[in-house]
Amino acid sequence: MRQSLGYIFMLLGGAILIVGIGLSFGALAGLYNSTVANPLEDAGMDSDRVAVQMLKGVAIGAVGIPPFLVGLVVVRRARVRERRTQSLRKNW
Repeated sequence: MRQSLGYIFMLLGGAILIVGIGLSFGALAGLYNSTVANPLEDAGMDSDRVAVQMLKGVAIGAVGIPPFLVGLVVVRRARVRERRTQSLRKNW
């Protein structure tokens, strides 16, 4: 029960992290593509807008870190507890 709850938290946190990373890299890729398409154009305003978009993506990804870590701790503790009970059963 606890282990499945831990996996659910890990999946939820991981999904949020992936969305945040995708948003950040998407904004960066857009800036790169516009710079490659028009290399002599000034990207001053564009880079400021992209920086704000990337920070939004990072903030969204940061929201996923706590559930992921909680899920990781719950799964690890459940595995350790399971191994401990198996070793106790073998000794009896």
